Amino acid sequence: MTKTKRNWIIAIAVLSLLVFFSGMFILVVTYAGSVTHPDASVTYTKHNLEWNAKTKLDENGSAILNIFGDPKEGEELPLIQPGSEGEYFVRLNNHVLGNIGYTVYLYCDNPYDVPLEFSIERNEKMLEADSIPKDLENATILDSVSGKLGPRKIENFHLSWHWRTDSDEADTALGNKAAEEEVRYTIHMLIVVEDNNSYYNVSAGGDARLLHRAYMYGYPEGDFRPDGNATRAEASAIFARILANYDETIFGKTKTGFSDVDKDSWFAKYVSFLEGASIINGYPDGSFAPNNSITRAEFVAICVRYFENAVGEIVPADIDFTDLDKSHWCYELIAKAVAQGYLKGYPDGDFRPDARITRAEVVTIVNRLLERVADKEFIDRYEKQLMQFTDLEDNSHWAYYDIHEAANTHHIQMIKGVEKWIG
Repeated sequence: MTKTKRNWIIAIAVLSLLVFFSGMFILVVTYAGSVTHPDASVTYTKHNLEWNAKTKLDENGSAILNIFGDPKEGEELPLIQPGSEGEYFVRLNNHVLGNIGYTVYLYCDNPYDVPLEFSIERNEKMLEADSIPKDLENATILDSVSGKLGPRKIENFHLSWHWRTDSDEADTALGNKAAEEEVRYTIHMLIVVEDNNSYYNVSAGGDARLLHRAYMYGYPEGDFRPDGNATRAEASAIFARILANYDETIFGKTKTGFSDVDKDSWFAKYVSFLEGASIINGYPDGSFAPNNSITRAEFVAICVRYFENAVGEIVPADIDFTDLDKSHWCYELIAKAVAQGYLKGYPDGDFRPDARITRAEVVTIVNRLLERVADKEFIDRYEKQLMQFTDLEDNSHWAYYDIHEAANTHHIQMIKGVEKWIG
């Protein structure tokens, strides 16, 4: 064999090898999906996320995106291969009669330490998620986006990706790895819903991932004062946060129609927000008395107005409390609260509408209203990692678990209608 011929054979062999590696690393994926005909869809009903039938879920309740079409025979999971790029369309349907918040997490295991560029696009401005569920802390978060969705509305997500190496060294390392074994990623999509709606005669159930935010805090001194009386300002802050889905940017206005609410006070923005929503009222003299203790009747009025803001008019229950006459200004509102089941009277038959209500009683009632139930096992196990209050050092207080439910932001998994904290 001549030297020239031998050189040509070597050159052809090298070129063939380059073509082989090029074919292994470059894959462009296209789909028939679009905004109007998404590749996957999910519908939220009360505490439940239902994906379309072809979407597989993992043990975390995350969708395994079938981004390469149906798996090949013998494969259980869809794959993303090195150098791939493509797009995928997902639709989220809000099927409840109230606003919801949502956070979408795209994540995968990254055993090869190879960067994967992945982005979510939607019509509105994207917001970064402010927290990550603890069970995803060791995963590679490719992207996340948060937003709000109105009642009976839909949101379309356009997912696009490009897997690339960022250096020749990484490219070589990945090539060597791919020569030894099949390199693959599996993409998971987790949707966490924030649902602060009140429901009326709607059965519970479902296995959705939910986010419960803290709505009540302690004092600068480090105590919670569970047996102290709640003030009208504190009650306003609670319901304003909940009604606004905890978006503090909504509270821009601080001016109110009340003579004693200073626009520079910490609670002015909350009072102004609820006043605009017709959920709170002042007194005949034009005052609001923000620092006064709130009565049971006044607190019931706020709860019912908040509830009706979400679900509409409520039919009052028949009530017969020994100390409550039909002439009382809050009689019908109390009857509506009893109909909803989150407020009761006392064993002696009284309701005590003009009695002051404690902070412990407040969180207990609000938790019932929002159908939030503390995970006692989780709280006992991770007590030291939760909010610490100097006057609530153990579970001896009757409202101990309800207080932790109200004072700690946490992710939960609904399991057959039972709330289980994830952290």
